[in-house]
Amino acid sequence: MPFVGLGLHLVVALFFAVHAVRTGREMYWLIILFSFPLLGSIAYFFAVYLPQSRLEHGVNKVARGAMQILDPERDLREAESAFELSPSSQNQWRLDHRRCRYGAVVAR
Repeated sequence: MPFVGLGLHLVVALFFAVHAVRTGREMYWLIILFSFPLLGSIAYFFAVYLPQSRLEHGVNKVARGAMQILDPERDLREAESAFELSPSSQNQWRLDHRRCRYGAVVAR
């Protein structure tokens, strides 16, 4: 039975090695993955694979939605502070766009 566990670690290391080669990661990941199959796979998962996963994008999207619900006028305040800091035409457009979105009076 110990061979099954060793085989599983090598299969996981091989999966991450293929991922590293396909995504163009540094080749030292291959050395880490095959020198330390379990520890290297865990390190690769947390250092490279998880931050790239679609799960993180979904979590960020949910977090942005929650922040929009909790603080709906935050982007308006950010646009106002950006315009006060630098009254450029881009910041003016951003501020006007946010004011129109929230029904605020656009002052010219």
